[in-house]
Amino acid sequence: MKPGAKTALGIEISDNRINLALLRKNKNGLELLKTATGPVPDGAIRDGNIEDATSLAKAIKELKTKNKIRARHVALSPAIKPMLLQIVDLPEDTSFNVGQFVQNEVKHYAMLSMKRIAVDFCGIKSSGKLGKPCTKMVQGKRRVFVVATDYQKITELTNALNQANINIDAIEPALVAYVRACYAKKIAEKFEQNLLFALVHEGILTLCLFKNQILDFVRAKRIEAYKCDSDECLEWIAEEINAVLKFYELEVHDKRNKWQVTCLLYTSPSPRDRQKS
Repeated sequence: MKPGAKTALGIEISDNRINLALLRKNKNGLELLKTATGPVPDGAIRDGNIEDATSLAKAIKELKTKNKIRARHVALSPAIKPMLLQIVDLPEDTSFNVGQFVQNEVKHYAMLSMKRIAVDFCGIKSSGKLGKPCTKMVQGKRRVFVVATDYQKITELTNALNQANINIDAIEPALVAYVRACYAKKIAEKFEQNLLFALVHEGILTLCLFKNQILDFVRAKRIEAYKCDSDECLEWIAEEINAVLKFYELEVHDKRNKWQVTCLLYTSPSPRDRQKS
């Protein structure tokens, strides 16, 4: 929620669905006012790539109008591939431009090679919260949480939405949006536990670990060999989770027994389900 705003609209775009959630901030926290969902227009998105941003923006505008949803402030969680989520260690020397350092680092990842990169990052603070984006210099910070993707895809989508009178205030990956939503209940004040979140969304498994409220580990892996709702896929997810637990026990020498693992399996409706809706 943008500072000073009383209402805000969240838009999630997957390969198949457009989901809207209108929220209002009051003295008791956030209140869900209204939701709406509709199909992505045929051909607008293929394999995570936005092929027709104009028709996608038109569909979102029509969904808002049909459900009488009005909001000046909008946060967007789009289906864009590839998307990099990574914790980057900074050099001890603080006399450098962190933004330029992060840009140079993400260029080395094969998934983003030969692309103009859109990147954002924040310092991992002692409070463990995903804080505000860093300024050019991050004094005293040794690590940053980085999100990067194809600049052209972000620009095409936001421009199309702007032309449809939908102005975007923030763009967040599904993992970041989920952590923000569950932080107060699942992460805050839990200093004696390692909290591991496993999010399956759009064929990607993202593992995110908080240690003493501090974001300590992020890994995203494509689920290539399985359907997301199959037994084999669930076994593979369990193996990936166990690998993280063993890594912390053997490599990080974290012997604590208190682990809390939260799995969120998000699957988009099939074409048949979409026709029924």
